[in-house]
Amino acid sequence: TALSGNQTITAEYVGITSTFLAQGVPHILSTFWTVESAASMVFMVEFYSHLHLGPVAAYHHSCQTLCDLTVAQLKTRYDHWLTFDLSANVREFLEEERSDLDTIDSDQCRYRHPYYWAAFTLTGLGG
Repeated sequence: TALSGNQTITAEYVGITSTFLAQGVPHILSTFWTVESAASMVFMVEFYSHLHLGPVAAYHHSCQTLCDLTVAQLKTRYDHWLTFDLSANVREFLEEERSDLDTIDSDQCRYRHPYYWAAFTLTGLGG
């Protein structure tokens, strides 16, 4: 989580993100809230698939991808992921998400709303 809390220090906020930074971790990808959908999976797959471009570019790419992916494109991705050897709970979750897409227009961008992509934040030093 990227949320920090006041830890009885009135002039400073302390959280897990600042702790990692203080220990020399150059970038921390975290969230401001829980995204209750497969959007988190889409974001993470995109982020780690594009990390070779640098964390900042991968972050921006992932946010943009969530905004732009149509329901038809998501169905294709979910169908592909369902061919993997997944744990039962991940498979069940993904199958339910995939099934829900059948009720939405295929041209609609399912995760365009900021709820799905603005939860993610990248903290750290440059690109």
